[in-house]
Amino acid sequence: PGKDRAFGVSGLNAELAADDAGGRAVLREGPLRLELPNLLNAAVPFEMLAAEVEWRRDAEDWNLRAPTFRWRLLGSQGQGAMALQLPDGQSPVLDLQAKFSAEDATRFKPFLLKHWGPDLNHYLSHAVLSARVPHGELRVQGPLRDFPFHKHPDGIFALDLDATDGSLAYAPDWPPLEKVSARLTFRGNSLDIVADRGTVRGATIERGHARFADFSTGVLEVDGSATGTLPSYYAFLRESP
Repeated sequence: PGKDRAFGVSGLNAELAADDAGGRAVLREGPLRLELPNLLNAAVPFEMLAAEVEWRRDAEDWNLRAPTFRWRLLGSQGQGAMALQLPDGQSPVLDLQAKFSAEDATRFKPFLLKHWGPDLNHYLSHAVLSARVPHGELRVQGPLRDFPFHKHPDGIFALDLDATDGSLAYAPDWPPLEKVSARLTFRGNSLDIVADRGTVRGATIERGHARFADFSTGVLEVDGSATGTLPSYYAFLRESP
């Protein structure tokens, strides 16, 4: 799609029935390529996307609804529901809910959100060395012009990820965290990470907390505690700046 387009789709295979007042489409299981140039830097190459989509015209507005959809993408799979209101002359209003899992979260680095900015995207791309997400949930609700709703609190952006088998290079030149299990909570323009398990150069992490209070500042706050043997502490100090 052109740069002024909100989205683009290719590879669509569907049964369609429509008239002037609305319609219905059944997307058959199959590959599909989705482009969201205002949100993502790269197109999303679904290996499979299946959905039932309905739309209707109410007065001057169009309303689109997908009561259920399923997908497979880069080792992930999930399902959800979506409703989209297209008011005449106003911002589209989205209501999206999805649950999913992913075997390798690093495969999604090309699809980091543009609104996070180049500095944060660079950090996340280099910091996350490996991770598996056995469970994740996404909720987006509100006018898309205000996404992710931190400046105008008229909507919700919530992304919750349960990560396991993680390896995190949280700061340049510091020893990475390994075998990490953590809960990642995205809200608006912030991120909280609470780790309940992990190791760093042989020491065991008992508690860890990291937070971006506001992505626009680029400030990461880290706090935690670990236990280990004296050699493990010496190893950590030798490899730290």
